[in-house]
Amino acid sequence: MKVAIFIPCYVDQVVPSVGQATVRLLRRLGMEVVYPSGQTCCGQPAFNTGFWKDAADVAKRQIQIFLDSDAEAVVCPSGSCSAMQSVFYPTLFHGQKEEANAKELSRRTFELTQFLVHRLGLRDVGATFVGKGVLHRSCHSLRELNLRTEARELLSQVRGLELLDMENVISGDSSCLMHLGGMMSKRGMKVKPIHLAEVLASTS
Repeated sequence: MKVAIFIPCYVDQVVPSVGQATVRLLRRLGMEVVYPSGQTCCGQPAFNTGFWKDAADVAKRQIQIFLDSDAEAVVCPSGSCSAMQSVFYPTLFHGQKEEANAKELSRRTFELTQFLVHRLGLRDVGATFVGKGVLHRSCHSLRELNLRTEARELLSQVRGLELLDMENVISGDSSCLMHLGGMMSKRGMKVKPIHLAEVLASTS
Protein backbone atom coordinates (compact mmCIF):
# COMPACT_ATOMS: atom_id res chain seq x y z
CA MET A 1 0.00 0.00 0.00
CA LYS A 2 1.24 3.50 -0.81
CA VAL A 3 1.07 5.69 2.29
CA ALA A 4 1.72 9.43 2.52
CA ILE A 5 3.11 10.46 5.87
CA PHE A 6 1.82 13.69 7.41
CA ILE A 7 4.31 15.13 9.89
CA PRO A 8 2.98 17.82 12.28
CA CYS A 9 5.06 21.01 12.52
CA TYR A 10 6.10 20.44 16.12
CA VAL A 11 7.27 16.92 15.27
CA ASP A 12 9.25 18.29 12.33
CA GLN A 13 10.82 21.09 14.37
CA VAL A 14 11.12 19.67 17.90
CA VAL A 15 10.93 15.85 17.91
CA PRO A 16 11.82 14.59 14.40
CA SER A 17 12.60 11.18 15.91
CA VAL A 18 8.83 10.58 16.11
CA GLY A 19 8.46 11.06 12.36
CA GLN A 20 11.47 8.86 11.68
CA ALA A 21 10.08 6.13 13.93
CA THR A 22 6.73 6.29 12.14
CA VAL A 23 8.43 5.83 8.77
CA ARG A 24 10.54 2.91 10.06
CA LEU A 25 7.46 1.21 11.46
CA LEU A 26 5.37 1.62 8.32
CA ARG A 27 8.20 0.41 6.07
CA ARG A 28 8.78 -2.61 8.30
CA LEU A 29 5.11 -3.45 7.82
CA GLY A 30 5.56 -3.39 4.04
CA MET A 31 4.16 0.05 3.26
CA GLU A 32 5.50 2.22 0.45
CA VAL A 33 5.98 5.48 2.35
CA VAL A 34 6.12 8.86 0.59
CA TYR A 35 6.64 12.27 2.14
CA PRO A 36 4.90 15.06 0.20
CA SER A 37 7.58 17.72 0.68
CA GLY A 38 5.25 20.68 0.19
CA GLN A 39 3.21 19.92 3.31
CA THR A 40 3.01 22.56 6.02
CA CYS A 41 0.97 23.20 9.16
CA CYS A 42 -2.54 21.76 8.86
CA GLY A 43 -4.04 25.07 10.00
CA GLN A 44 -5.19 23.86 13.40
CA PRO A 45 -3.80 26.82 15.44
CA ALA A 46 -5.69 29.31 13.28
CA PHE A 47 -8.82 27.15 13.25
CA ASN A 48 -8.84 26.72 17.04
CA THR A 49 -8.48 30.46 17.63
CA GLY A 50 -11.29 31.44 15.26
CA PHE A 51 -9.24 32.54 12.24
CA TRP A 52 -11.05 30.23 9.86
CA LYS A 53 -10.13 32.12 6.68
CA ASP A 54 -6.44 31.77 7.50
CA ALA A 55 -6.96 28.12 8.36
CA ALA A 56 -8.77 27.59 5.04
CA ASP A 57 -5.89 29.10 3.07
CA VAL A 58 -3.50 26.59 4.63
CA ALA A 59 -5.97 23.71 4.37
CA LYS A 60 -6.57 24.23 0.63
CA ARG A 61 -2.87 23.75 -0.02
CA GLN A 62 -2.66 20.72 2.24
CA ILE A 63 -5.62 19.08 0.53
CA GLN A 64 -4.11 19.53 -2.91
CA ILE A 65 -0.65 18.33 -1.84
CA PHE A 66 -1.91 15.12 -0.23
CA LEU A 67 -4.45 14.28 -2.92
CA ASP A 68 -1.74 14.82 -5.55
CA SER A 69 0.43 12.24 -3.75
CA ASP A 70 -2.00 9.58 -4.98
CA ALA A 71 -1.54 7.64 -1.74
CA GLU A 72 -4.24 5.28 -0.53
CA ALA A 73 -3.83 6.54 3.02
CA VAL A 74 -2.39 9.57 4.81
CA VAL A 75 -0.92 8.57 8.18
CA CYS A 76 -0.10 11.01 10.98
CA PRO A 77 1.51 10.33 14.39
CA SER A 78 -0.77 12.85 16.11
CA GLY A 79 -4.39 12.71 17.21
CA SER A 80 -4.92 16.46 17.04
CA CYS A 81 -3.48 16.98 13.55
CA SER A 82 -5.23 13.87 12.23
CA ALA A 83 -8.50 15.21 13.64
CA MET A 84 -7.95 18.55 11.92
CA GLN A 85 -7.71 16.92 8.50
CA SER A 86 -10.21 14.13 8.97
CA VAL A 87 -12.86 15.86 11.10
CA PHE A 88 -12.52 19.62 10.73
CA TYR A 89 -11.54 20.10 7.08
CA PRO A 90 -15.03 19.03 5.92
CA THR A 91 -16.49 21.43 8.52
CA LEU A 92 -14.22 24.24 7.38
CA PHE A 93 -15.30 23.87 3.74
CA HIS A 94 -18.94 22.95 4.29
CA GLY A 95 -21.04 24.21 1.37
CA GLN A 96 -17.98 25.40 -0.58
CA LYS A 97 -16.44 24.08 -3.79
CA GLU A 98 -13.55 22.54 -1.84
CA GLU A 99 -15.89 20.39 0.28
CA ALA A 100 -15.66 17.29 -1.94
CA ASN A 101 -11.86 17.27 -1.87
CA ALA A 102 -11.87 17.95 1.87
CA LYS A 103 -14.11 14.92 2.39
CA GLU A 104 -11.87 12.79 0.17
CA LEU A 105 -8.78 13.72 2.19
CA SER A 106 -10.78 13.10 5.37
CA ARG A 107 -11.55 9.57 4.14
CA ARG A 108 -7.85 8.88 3.52
CA THR A 109 -6.46 10.41 6.73
CA PHE A 110 -5.63 8.18 9.70
CA GLU A 111 -3.96 8.68 13.07
CA LEU A 112 -1.18 6.09 13.41
CA THR A 113 -2.92 3.64 15.78
CA GLN A 114 -6.17 4.07 13.84
CA PHE A 115 -4.37 3.07 10.65
CA LEU A 116 -2.64 0.07 12.20
CA VAL A 117 -5.71 -1.35 13.93
CA HIS A 118 -8.60 -0.38 11.65
CA ARG A 119 -7.02 -0.14 8.19
CA LEU A 120 -4.42 -2.91 8.47
CA GLY A 121 -6.16 -5.03 11.11
CA LEU A 122 -3.01 -5.36 13.22
CA ARG A 123 -2.40 -5.62 16.94
CA ASP A 124 1.08 -7.14 17.00
CA VAL A 125 3.53 -5.10 14.90
CA GLY A 126 6.58 -7.08 15.95
CA ALA A 127 7.87 -4.51 18.45
CA THR A 128 10.20 -5.09 21.38
CA PHE A 129 10.68 -2.40 24.01
CA VAL A 130 12.00 -3.42 27.40
CA GLY A 131 10.72 -1.19 30.19
CA LYS A 132 7.70 0.02 32.13
CA GLY A 133 5.26 2.69 31.00
CA VAL A 134 1.77 4.12 31.30
CA LEU A 135 -0.38 5.20 28.38
CA HIS A 136 -1.65 8.77 28.14
CA ARG A 137 -4.62 9.06 25.77
CA SER A 138 -4.84 12.48 24.16
CA CYS A 139 -8.02 14.55 24.14
CA HIS A 140 -8.34 14.73 20.35
CA SER A 141 -7.83 10.99 19.96
CA LEU A 142 -10.63 10.35 22.44
CA ARG A 143 -13.10 13.12 21.62
CA GLU A 144 -12.71 13.66 17.89
CA LEU A 145 -11.41 10.31 16.62
CA ASN A 146 -13.09 8.06 19.20
CA LEU A 147 -9.88 6.05 19.66
CA ARG A 148 -10.28 4.43 23.06
CA THR A 149 -8.60 1.02 22.98
CA GLU A 150 -6.34 1.01 19.92
CA ALA A 151 -3.12 2.26 21.50
CA ARG A 152 -3.40 -0.06 24.48
CA GLU A 153 -4.14 -3.04 22.21
CA LEU A 154 -0.96 -2.31 20.25
CA LEU A 155 1.17 -1.71 23.34
CA SER A 156 -0.10 -4.88 25.01
CA GLN A 157 1.61 -6.87 22.24
CA VAL A 158 5.01 -5.15 22.59
CA ARG A 159 7.54 -7.66 23.88
CA GLY A 160 9.26 -6.57 27.09
CA LEU A 161 6.89 -3.69 27.83
CA GLU A 162 5.04 -3.69 31.16
CA LEU A 163 2.08 -1.30 31.18
CA LEU A 164 1.44 0.41 34.50
CA ASP A 165 -1.19 2.84 35.79
CA MET A 166 1.28 5.60 36.69
CA GLU A 167 4.90 6.84 36.79
CA ASN A 168 6.09 6.60 33.14
CA VAL A 169 4.48 8.13 30.06
CA ILE A 170 3.74 6.93 26.51
CA SER A 171 1.45 9.02 24.29
CA GLY A 172 0.41 9.27 20.66
CA ASP A 173 0.70 13.06 20.64
CA SER A 174 4.03 14.87 20.84
CA SER A 175 2.38 18.10 22.00
CA CYS A 176 0.95 16.27 25.03
CA LEU A 177 4.33 14.71 25.71
CA MET A 178 6.01 18.11 25.62
CA HIS A 179 3.55 19.49 28.19
CA LEU A 180 3.86 16.43 30.41
CA GLY A 181 7.63 16.33 30.02
CA GLY A 182 7.97 19.97 31.00
CA MET A 183 5.80 19.48 34.07
CA MET A 184 7.71 16.38 35.18
CA SER A 185 11.06 18.05 34.59
CA LYS A 186 10.10 21.01 36.79
CA ARG A 187 9.13 18.57 39.52
CA GLY A 188 12.44 16.78 39.25
CA MET A 189 10.83 13.52 38.13
CA LYS A 190 13.13 11.08 36.35
CA VAL A 191 10.53 9.93 33.86
CA LYS A 192 11.06 9.81 30.10
CA PRO A 193 8.08 10.81 27.95
CA ILE A 194 8.11 8.81 24.72
CA HIS A 195 5.90 8.73 21.64
CA LEU A 196 3.98 5.56 20.87
CA ALA A 197 5.53 5.41 17.38
CA GLU A 198 9.00 5.16 18.93
CA VAL A 199 7.87 2.20 21.05
CA LEU A 200 6.17 0.41 18.15
CA ALA A 201 9.13 1.00 15.85
CA SER A 202 11.59 -0.46 18.35
CA THR A 203 12.79 -4.03 17.84
CA SER A 204 15.25 -4.30 20.74
